[in-house]
Amino acid sequence: MRTLFSEHFTGDSPKVYRWNVMDDLSATKVANHCMTGTGIQGYTPSEVKVSNGLCSLTATELKAPIGAYNYTSGGMTTEGKFSFLYGRVDVEAQVRVTNGSWPAFWLINNGDVSWFAQYEIDFMEMRDVDTTLGTYVHSYKEHDPGETAVVVNDGPFSTVPPLGLAMHKYSVDWRKGWIKYYLDDKLLDTTTNLSIIPTRPMYLLVDNAVGGWSTITSQSVFPISVDIKSIVVVQ
Repeated sequence: MRTLFSEHFTGDSPKVYRWNVMDDLSATKVANHCMTGTGIQGYTPSEVKVSNGLCSLTATELKAPIGAYNYTSGGMTTEGKFSFLYGRVDVEAQVRVTNGSWPAFWLINNGDVSWFAQYEIDFMEMRDVDTTLGTYVHSYKEHDPGETAVVVNDGPFSTVPPLGLAMHKYSVDWRKGWIKYYLDDKLLDTTTNLSIIPTRPMYLLVDNAVGGWSTITSQSVFPISVDIKSIVVVQ
């Protein structure tokens, strides 16, 4: 196998030639990323920090709203800077979760900037708790902002030991005939439905959203961070 992408987060900030740091708040914001309008957070570069070999994406409850946002958070993509067609992605990270947080590691097909991307592979998604891990592919059969997308899903939510206590390796192996999902190199699920397996290059997205499919309660604890140690793509 050859290495296509290897990120171990040296230095004190994300490498600009690799990463777009999502920004919903500034006048020169990076707008129209595929997470625009999802969740209730405003993405801001101040919630993305690199230190001691880790990239931290932090979700914070604000003491006073910033515009329409009561929460800020961090997210990054490689759109326009790195994409690939078929291969394996390994992300080593400590993913902490609370009620209302919605962290995820994704692949998104090139050229789509809305929520209703044609294809989306989620190889780590958690909602509210760190004992349920989502791994699946979405295929959006319609792409009309004025209409509800027809979505075909393939993949489960798996019951797992508490993941937020330590580093774990979250992986997806995407091939022409199948997609396999792994946790710490243990196979969780396999997708073989050829009609929804992406056939176009995809880029990376890592984020720590708030709200969306998760629910804030009186037990929610913010700030909360996803600490990423490494991201490697091989083919």
